Amino acid sequence: LMTFHPDKCKVLSVSLQRIVNHLPFMTFFYTLDGSDNTELEFVDSEKDLGVMISNKLSWVKQIDALYTKASSRLGLVKRMCHFVKCESQRRVLFLSLVRSLFEHGAVIWHPSTAQVDRLEKIQRKGVKWILNERDHHYNTQEYLARLRDLDILPISCRLVLIDILMLFDIVKGVSSVALPGYIVKLQPNDLEFSRLRSSHLDLDCFKCTVPVNCLVFQNNFFNRAIGSWNRLPRDIRYMNVRTTFKSAVVAFLWKQEFNDDFSDD
Repeated sequence: LMTFHPDKCKVLSVSLQRIVNHLPFMTFFYTLDGSDNTELEFVDSEKDLGVMISNKLSWVKQIDALYTKASSRLGLVKRMCHFVKCESQRRVLFLSLVRSLFEHGAVIWHPSTAQVDRLEKIQRKGVKWILNERDHHYNTQEYLARLRDLDILPISCRLVLIDILMLFDIVKGVSSVALPGYIVKLQPNDLEFSRLRSSHLDLDCFKCTVPVNCLVFQNNFFNRAIGSWNRLPRDIRYMNVRTTFKSAVVAFLWKQEFNDDFSDD
């Protein structure tokens, strides 16, 4: 019995096809009952529960909006909290008011590496503010070392952690979301298992049984999350307590980040 205002309703057709609003030889328009047959506007993107959904499921506009909002929020925090000198207090302010923006709905819009780098720039500025090193230029090693000292994960690792924790809840039956039918555990007779059984893969790893024919499906949550899950050491994947599991994953991500960064040293 809820009444919707037609000016606040939009039509968003999600498709990879070039023409998404037209049926063959005709155009179909949507209206709402009681709106005096006012045709609803077609849009290419629209915000839904704080996430910008585009007609091609591209997250560029979402990242643009996040970057702008986080940059503005960080500037506001710097101006309003300039009197705060304690590093631990500045850290709390940054994490709660700025970095938290990057975590809302992240399992949906988890971006590509190039887009993550944009968000990492905001965190670099935040770290400089926390440590009062505004004029200091960080190289990669210095930046990672400061993040480690502050116990703040890089944005890329933080998004991976969010994916893994979500999948953990699903696998352990804690979440209301269930594994889709096309995500199954490896079997002993699987080609990839028999070929790679000497590596980190085991029967607690997952695989996708549906052919990946487009980039959108390849980058969806389950395909992305099972890759991160399978890279975890076996003893971590077998943990059942969420807090212990999270701590182990964070330690693994830090170890992986430092090994990857200093592998050429």
